Amino acid sequence: MKRCVVVWGILAMLLICGSAWAGSTTMVNGTWVSNMSPELISAEINGKSEIVCLPRLEFTQEVSRADLSEKLRKGIRCQDAIFHLYHDGLGTPLRKNNMLFASDIFLKENKGTFIGVLRELGLSFKVSKKLAMEDPQYLREIAAEGFINTFGKKNGAVPGTVSGDNKPGGEVGVPSGSGNTGQGFSNVDPGLGGTPAGLTAIQEKYQFLPPGVLPPSMRKMKQELDARIREIKNRPYKAEIPRVDAVRWAAGKMGTLARDGTITGATIAGQVRNCWIQPPQESGWLTAERVLSLASQTCEFVLQRDLMGREARRGNSLILADLYLTDLGQTWNEWLTEQKLKPASSVVDPKWATGTVTLKIQSVFGIWQTLLTPSIARLTFSAPSAGIAAQELVRLPLLDFPIKDFKTFVSKLNARLTGKTAVISLLYCQDDRPYEEMGQKRALRVNLPDLKDTLQLRMKRLAGEP
Repeated sequence: MKRCVVVWGILAMLLICGSAWAGSTTMVNGTWVSNMSPELISAEINGKSEIVCLPRLEFTQEVSRADLSEKLRKGIRCQDAIFHLYHDGLGTPLRKNNMLFASDIFLKENKGTFIGVLRELGLSFKVSKKLAMEDPQYLREIAAEGFINTFGKKNGAVPGTVSGDNKPGGEVGVPSGSGNTGQGFSNVDPGLGGTPAGLTAIQEKYQFLPPGVLPPSMRKMKQELDARIREIKNRPYKAEIPRVDAVRWAAGKMGTLARDGTITGATIAGQVRNCWIQPPQESGWLTAERVLSLASQTCEFVLQRDLMGREARRGNSLILADLYLTDLGQTWNEWLTEQKLKPASSVVDPKWATGTVTLKIQSVFGIWQTLLTPSIARLTFSAPSAGIAAQELVRLPLLDFPIKDFKTFVSKLNARLTGKTAVISLLYCQDDRPYEEMGQKRALRVNLPDLKDTLQLRMKRLAGEP
């Protein structure tokens, strides 16, 4: 008998664990800031501004979105809350489309859950049993709804705002009828005395800024990503025996995509070039909508190198090993998969590099003329060696420090360097021809013997001057 009880107890525990794992949630303390829509909540969790997505609400009667937003605005103030967030089974909240997902939110001041508050408002609805993060159609709907509501272009209301009577201690949100033009800007009272509520309100303004303006958390994330990309770009040139990877990253903007994978008019490292990337398997895959969706997208072009270390070509087009769409945060194959397309098998050419390529270093004497960009300078050579013209645009090592005013910086630098002798350590390929990137020679370092200095240190000190 005791053995049966133990067996049934074990089975019950397994069933409980199994059901918990299927919809695993973890309770996290945070702050309810405001509602962007009935499904999207603006919150502050662990000191970061977050968007929390709730399950789909299937209303049994017709509901005015504007009226519902007004009811929520009046019914739920900014307050402490407990978020029941779905997690990966190890306690890490699930994140998708830059959103967290919650089964419900307990509002401490209201002494009830968000779903309960909706029912108290007299609304009749059913909560979808399908998890929000597993419902692509629902995610598309709330993304569109959140965007429309944020910019106040639906029903003439901005559901994501919070009025003065919703904030304890004063008017810190966007009051109803405050003259909001629908462009995301409004008069927000900043006189908050540095209170936590004031901090929340200031962070909330970022939700109403135009596209391209990043909130602090996203800006920090982008800075970290940019730093990693910069490290990848600079890594091959830090060793005394320089070796370059089989691919090279170059920032730019997308051009016009053709069906055969050719991209015309792409801007790569400041130059307009054509390039080519492996198209998907489907023959009629390219539509006008897809061309427009990618046109002028900010990208990182991953250029394929050949066995000599130079950029591989297909006719007049640079060959791309991959393409990283910066704004979308997707690689080429990830974008194709999202578009329900099947990526083709990778093409391998025996002339392409498959590993690192070792380069040589050769010092040449030149005369400094001018700095054109933070990483490109014009120099002249009185006695040019093989493969070096009398005047060249030379690519410099990437800077690891910011330049506040580039125009002023250039004028100061050129005033001190123009006409001075420069010893340039140029990179050469194994065939004893200069190594090039976008048709420009690449310098490992530049010494200034007349000034007993290096270009990198000179530029760093100059950038730090007031």
